[in-house]
Amino acid sequence: VVAGGTASSNFPATSGGYDPTYNGGIDGFIARINSSGTAILSSTFVGNTSYNQCYFVELDDNDDIYVVGQKEGSWPITSGVWSTSQGGQFIMKFNPNLSGIIYSTQFGTSNSNINISPTAFLVDVCEYVYVAGWGGSTNFNGNTNGLPTTGDAFQGSTDGSDLYILVLTNNATSIDYGTFIGGPQSNEHVDG
Repeated sequence: VVAGGTASSNFPATSGGYDPTYNGGIDGFIARINSSGTAILSSTFVGNTSYNQCYFVELDDNDDIYVVGQKEGSWPITSGVWSTSQGGQFIMKFNPNLSGIIYSTQFGTSNSNINISPTAFLVDVCEYVYVAGWGGSTNFNGNTNGLPTTGDAFQGSTDGSDLYILVLTNNATSIDYGTFIGGPQSNEHVDG
């Protein structure tokens, strides 16, 4: 399973996929490829008419497919998930054949800007979702001011240019942990 972004209207999205039609701008995509790498089994676009980029993809024990990325504009938020009212980052969970979403959520700040460049993504055996990224003056867009944290955060405040970690519970029903990591004397970031 691979994920990324494309500006190609003829990217090979498969019929029966969640979103088989190119939306314009830059669309995220997810594709499931056979074990020999010779055929696309299923694929879908992920996005709207603005900028949308899938950064990482993960599978759980049921072969459900998770993706995290950046987005601009409105986003589908499914019922019962934790989300912020606006945000420049998204997390989605798809069924194994990419024909539908199990949940979709967004997180970020009230200005709807992209806040972080995701650098790590994990889904554990309990289907908790872990996202790490960095934002701020060394990032092309956004900063870490206003990102959600929890009462037990390692660092509850930011100078706007810090690392950020978010943990969501099973099926993204609530935030389990949110923290910053970084000090006021440098613009912390990591690429990888």
